[in-house]
Amino acid sequence: MSTTTPDAGLSVRVDDVDEHGIAKSLTNGIQTASLRDIDPAKSRTLDGQMIQPWHPYTQASVLPLSRGEAVLVPVEIFATSAMIPRGHRLRVAVGASDLPQGIPPLPTLLQSLAGLLSIHSDTARPSSLVLPVVPATALR
Repeated sequence: MSTTTPDAGLSVRVDDVDEHGIAKSLTNGIQTASLRDIDPAKSRTLDGQMIQPWHPYTQASVLPLSRGEAVLVPVEIFATSAMIPRGHRLRVAVGASDLPQGIPPLPTLLQSLAGLLSIHSDTARPSSLVLPVVPATALR
């Protein structure tokens, strides 16, 4: 993501979309861009993939943003469990933090208002989602 403001909030939502296009929210996560630093030793991994980034959320861990510069923001999407029926699809929506649910502290909010947030997803800056899957056959 990149932004024209000194800070930004990201929201990531995962939905189950049925064959008629009706979406049901499964889970979500939010993250303040300047607090994107992670501690790999405290983060959870599965098969070498980070599945739960651990953010220190301290003043010392703040990573400033340069206006317009693309940065990777690891967002923890809260764990959930869902059976996805045949014919359904998962939709991942990434956007600006979802007010009022994701209201950051006032100083962060003031630094992220009235700007342009861009989500980048191309070969130079790919987005990714680590999705551990349990086959339905394992549940029987």
